[in-house]
Amino acid sequence: MISEKERVYLEYLVLHCQYRDRDAWEELIGLYDKRLFYYIKQIVSDEDEALNLLQDTWVRVVKFINQIREPAYVTSWLYRIARNVALGYLRKKKVTFDIDDCGEEIFSDQEEESDDFAVEKVNKGMKKLSMAHREVLTLFFLEDMSLKEVSEILDIPVGTVRSRLHYAKRSLKDALGKEQ
Repeated sequence: MISEKERVYLEYLVLHCQYRDRDAWEELIGLYDKRLFYYIKQIVSDEDEALNLLQDTWVRVVKFINQIREPAYVTSWLYRIARNVALGYLRKKKVTFDIDDCGEEIFSDQEEESDDFAVEKVNKGMKKLSMAHREVLTLFFLEDMSLKEVSEILDIPVGTVRSRLHYAKRSLKDALGKEQ
């Protein structure tokens, strides 16, 4: 969850982006590029496709930045666009989701040897989860979003987010237990 100070700064950035301020665009992209890439990669699995979809996401952001209603809530708006781009790609590919649908490693950027075992264990556990569970865990825990923000991005009620989060944690715990 972001602080009020961060929210005001994001609103400032969006307003400047709406006036085509190049520095504001660079700052906004710098803040969200890696995070959106990681999120998209959790949905589509393929790193090259995730990079292409990230570019498509930024193209849509540039195109529609003037239509954002609440500049202070740009984070949810960006993730919603990224999600829609990724799901649109999957619909075109006619991909279906099931329990075996798995994404890339959840902590692929981690390099410290001491954490390798734990990271690998979590990655294996995450791969066993459904896309809906991976998505809610990623947004809530790794992106540190509130239930309301996750709800807005996924376009589902907050109660459904709570339920998915509960079952996702339980499923991950079971998956990690089986790894031992």
